[in-house]
Amino acid sequence: MAAPAENPGSAPDKVPQWDPSRLESLERTWIRRRSRRKANLALLEVRGKKYVLKTVEEMPWILRVTLGRWLLAREIATYRKLGDLEGIPRLIARVGKDAFLLSFEEGLPLRKETKPHIKEHSFERLSALVDAIHRRGVVHLDLGQRKNILVRPDGTPVIVDFGSAMGARLPRPLGRILVFLLGWIDRRGLLMQRLRYGDGLPDEATRKALRRANFWRKLWIFNRPSNPRRF
Repeated sequence: MAAPAENPGSAPDKVPQWDPSRLESLERTWIRRRSRRKANLALLEVRGKKYVLKTVEEMPWILRVTLGRWLLAREIATYRKLGDLEGIPRLIARVGKDAFLLSFEEGLPLRKETKPHIKEHSFERLSALVDAIHRRGVVHLDLGQRKNILVRPDGTPVIVDFGSAMGARLPRPLGRILVFLLGWIDRRGLLMQRLRYGDGLPDEATRKALRRANFWRKLWIFNRPSNPRRF
């Protein structure tokens, strides 16, 4: 399976800046509006095209101007570094200091209802996309969350929400070291989703790969390893 098209030099040198007043008159359909301590997501329509707005404007002031803006800047850097990878939302603009705008990607998150849309090639392409992200020196770190992987009607995958991602601001040698150290987290997340939503039982190679990932997972203090015998 061919890797996603990529051109490392294609990312824009500067992020377009939009004044927040440009969006004031637009109706927002909230995708996620659950906390004043985290970024929220809204769907907007501008001149007939849909976009996703990620914003920290509802955070308390001190949290917004410190943690919120730092997190936004880090995520913007990630989208810039991933450039033109097929299967990654496009960075459209930064909106003031407290938000940015992404392209809207049609697709459904992984769940039982999504299985009819999952094609034979879906997980091969998803694996190739993760490999392409790693070649850019970036790790996503949250592919275990079903909502972060979308499946388009044609079965092609989209990876979203790079709020936890690392590596975008590192020089290439350090990015490679980061992927070497933490890339297993993405590969394990991908394996788990493939076991849940792929067709058929996992083969022995997949089981071994999951066991290797779980070996490193045991050293990760935040979560328990999954038992490959469940599958």
